[in-house]
Amino acid sequence: MVHIYIYRIPELLPDIEKKIKKLPQNLIKRILRRKNAQKQTISFLSYLLLQKVMKEEFQSSLEGIKFLASGKPVLDNTNHHFNISHTANIIGIAITTKGAIGIDIQEHREFEKLEASFTFFSKVEQKAILAAELPKRKLVELWSKKEAFVKAVGGQMFEMSAQADISSSSSIWSERPYFFYPLNLEFNGYAWLVSSFPVNSISTTNKETIF
Repeated sequence: MVHIYIYRIPELLPDIEKKIKKLPQNLIKRILRRKNAQKQTISFLSYLLLQKVMKEEFQSSLEGIKFLASGKPVLDNTNHHFNISHTANIIGIAITTKGAIGIDIQEHREFEKLEASFTFFSKVEQKAILAAELPKRKLVELWSKKEAFVKAVGGQMFEMSAQADISSSSSIWSERPYFFYPLNLEFNGYAWLVSSFPVNSISTTNKETIF
């Protein structure tokens, strides 16, 4: 089972200044390193949502959170695996006890030149993009799929992208299998879940508040 929690960010952002003080200090310091104020806010919202879910749904906390060399966050004090993604107005969190997971949400956007992003795709994927009826949408779809794969592995997009094979419903990386699942979040874009185990059930819950 994989649990997915969705929070749609309102136009008028909630006041989170007092709430973020309850997050682990190492997490606060890491987020504050971001120079972009909007990215800081979205990151804080994401972890406030995660904190709420871990407390209310799994009777756990974010204490013990740390970051791998790739930047992937993990929890040391629990057997729960999680991953976070966000786009323009959606935050998504995937949680499971089964194994490594990655989630990615990509709102559709235009690219002036498709080939400008081709360094992140294999030759097979490049051909699939160019052959698609809507190449720009295909690029966003495959980008989301690949991003979720990289996050599940715990790697870095620049290092993995050209070698990572996402052309089918599963792939192998470092002799370990990974499985791909498209998510329907009812927005103008694509979302993917990637796991290191076959997923027999996905539960999606919309959260109205992060507090």
